[in-house]
Amino acid sequence: MRDENRERSSHAAGLIPGLIVAGIGVLFLLHNLNIVRIYNVWRYWPLILVAIGASKLVDSPNANEKVAGGIMLAAGGIFLAVNLGLFSWRIW
Repeated sequence: MRDENRERSSHAAGLIPGLIVAGIGVLFLLHNLNIVRIYNVWRYWPLILVAIGASKLVDSPNANEKVAGGIMLAAGGIFLAVNLGLFSWRIW
């Protein structure tokens, strides 16, 4: 039974990057067809970090990966807040 869970998780781990690449491809296609302006959507790129961090936080079996997921979630949230203009933060 544990082997089945490992196989399922390994298939799901390969599915997420594929969905991200396919989603980016769809965005470029919609931009070329003048349906969606990509510069309006591009400011939401930190949602990728938020999604990866949330999945690591929820699905990881050990504490180190959960900490890394929390850091990615927080960093993505900060970048998203800056991109949306909720607060100003300049590094350089």
